[in-house]
Amino acid sequence: MRSKFISALFFRIYRGFTIRFLYKYALNISSYKPDLIGYLYDEITWSVLIDGEYERENILTALEFLRNKNVNFHLFVDVGANIGTTTLSVNTLFSNVIAIEANPKTFAVLQLNTSDIKNVELINKAVSNLKSNREMYFHDAGYAGATLVENDYGANLARNKINVDVTTLDDILSDISSKSIIIKMDIEGEELNALIGAKRVVDLLRPIFILEINKREIENGTSATFDYLKKLGYSFYNVQRNYSGRNPLLRIILNSKGPKIIKVDYLIKRYRMYPNLICIPNEIINC
Repeated sequence: MRSKFISALFFRIYRGFTIRFLYKYALNISSYKPDLIGYLYDEITWSVLIDGEYERENILTALEFLRNKNVNFHLFVDVGANIGTTTLSVNTLFSNVIAIEANPKTFAVLQLNTSDIKNVELINKAVSNLKSNREMYFHDAGYAGATLVENDYGANLARNKINVDVTTLDDILSDISSKSIIIKMDIEGEELNALIGAKRVVDLLRPIFILEINKREIENGTSATFDYLKKLGYSFYNVQRNYSGRNPLLRIILNSKGPKIIKVDYLIKRYRMYPNLICIPNEIINC
């Protein structure tokens, strides 16, 4: 009886603090408009409520680094746009933004979140190396981490899957001639295939990529995506903090100065180490 009373008491205290946090704090620190829509049990929504943003500081730090390299900002391509947090963070910096999201339900949310933005084009497809129709796997509670990849990770999500249309970046950008293109990719292990499907774009337009490389892809200091771009004449820089672990106290102490840019010659196999790896053509670095 006593243990139930104590548990109920702590629950009420915890509930009170949580409600107060949401009312008094979360909305005030948000980097997005108050009517942003997200999935209730999804890590992107949690991050927005707790931190005020989802990877926004990282992407803006990357863009500031590129601006200092005299990179022109014309077109931003958001591959794996999800509910639109990256698109909402960068659209004012570019003439045009293309936001690409495969899942129809998430795409509908993306449409609502970007409905008042004039320079954004939305595409409801996945991106890979071939035009096709494929299965996409996703979590019970939300679509962050949804993947086309049929490996152990995808197998763990196999009971939740939908068919999605797949295209290539060469097809999407077939009419683009500008060489001021930044392509962000967060497509859970499908990045290499997406790059293979962007052969014309890479050969002729030499875009900058900001992409995710997951821990599970890294072996012996490299990954297939890293090697592929290195052979195509790219150099690498990472947006990272002093501490990338889960301890909240250490995050406050060690990351108070915000993210920094580090040159990357090899990959470290660590969780969430490379959510925003900047891949720059060598000719830009050497200017």
